Amino acid sequence: MPPSRTPELQPVLDGMIQGVLIFAPDGRLVSENRSARAVLAADLVVIRESGFGAAAFLLNQQLPDDALKLEDARQQALNGGKPVRMRAIRAGETQPVVVSVIEGPDGLLYTMLVFETTDWAPLNEALGNFGQELSNSVESARGHADLIQQVIDRLKPEEDAATLAKRITGFNRIIHTHMIRADRLLVMLERLTAVRTGTLRDQIRARRKRVDLPLLIEDLLEEINQVAIVDPDTDYGDVRSRIHVSVVDDLRAECSPVHLTRILQDILANAIMYSTPETAIHLVAQRKLAAVQIDVIDDGIGIRESEQDRVFAPFRRARQPQVISEFGYGLSLYLCKQEVEAMNGRIWFDSVENAGTTFSIVLPAAGSSSAKSEA
Repeated sequence: MPPSRTPELQPVLDGMIQGVLIFAPDGRLVSENRSARAVLAADLVVIRESGFGAAAFLLNQQLPDDALKLEDARQQALNGGKPVRMRAIRAGETQPVVVSVIEGPDGLLYTMLVFETTDWAPLNEALGNFGQELSNSVESARGHADLIQQVIDRLKPEEDAATLAKRITGFNRIIHTHMIRADRLLVMLERLTAVRTGTLRDQIRARRKRVDLPLLIEDLLEEINQVAIVDPDTDYGDVRSRIHVSVVDDLRAECSPVHLTRILQDILANAIMYSTPETAIHLVAQRKLAAVQIDVIDDGIGIRESEQDRVFAPFRRARQPQVISEFGYGLSLYLCKQEVEAMNGRIWFDSVENAGTTFSIVLPAAGSSSAKSEA
């Protein structure tokens, strides 16, 4: 008897938010749940008729050549004895799928596909908030620009440029803040769209090259006080002077320099915001076997253990008072993780509350086998 045909199991499957398909050893579809019918819609009709082969065709057809395919994921799950996660692209959007091989009551091995359903409510809410904030930024900038013009129009002949500058400096700073926030929102939306539509890997593939890390980090730090990586409404002082760099000479990674620069800006921004101005931030890059590792180390507020599962989740911020008081969207580290993994890398962190945090990135070294496999 197939695993899901047992009377007590089907109600459990139907109560799951994830879509579930179970295939017999001969490839026939032997079970589905309600969420699978909602997720797969008309595709499920084809899968019912043609079984696992149809599922493989539908889930593999839009994937790039080097992506993990369904048949390979099933073989990995069988060999490794644990579930394997892959990504399909359906209707232009990325669909995470977990592939498992399970033993049924009859002793036979069945293939189970679990389709992770995306809860778009947070995204829709965030997009609404982003749109409202952009609108507010434009309206505020327009209003303050009008006030500046009124000040200029009412300037008396005996008043000099210093008087004018004093009157409009505050207005100009508000406009500057709103425009930087608006620009940051647009960049985040662009990055999020690449993740959501499954085009991120194509973008990275088009930009990937052998990157001289000492030079990239030097350029990053030269511009760091001008790029406004932290919110301009708070004075963080001379950011560059806080960052202490240790980079091994002749260190090269295979990656997209555009994406890596943005990732490092985001991680450094968090280190700056959540540590005190008198403490140092260390940026360390070194060779680790066939990879390069970049660490950003701060002595800041750290992350509570109970909050650490929220760090890479989209639209979620830690609930520590020091975090809530800072301006942010709860999205940058989620985007960093997606972009690092799309470059065949890995990102993680170690943190102790009130002691500091270390964010670490590992990327393929130029010329390594993992870099060549992505070429």
